[in-house]
Amino acid sequence: VLVGDLNAGPSAAELGPLWGPLVDVIAHTPNSGQLSYPAITPTARDDYVAASPDAGIVAAHVTDIEINGTQASDHRPVVARLELRR
Repeated sequence: VLVGDLNAGPSAAELGPLWGPLVDVIAHTPNSGQLSYPAITPTARDDYVAASPDAGIVAAHVTDIEINGTQASDHRPVVARLELRR
């Protein structure tokens, strides 16, 4: 599992080598169009949860959670629930 702000959109050439060994988790859910950056009025999706194609994707979404009434970051968090097999 790889998570983070990768500073590129899902179809960016620099991310191409990731997609194959890993899958873009949120892209495999009904929430694939959700955006994560900037936190206020997002216009891009630069934040990812990537996992092995063998991982079971249960759910994933971008959330607009606030902490103490403010955004905790300039990005919105991506939340994923995966089922990892032994």
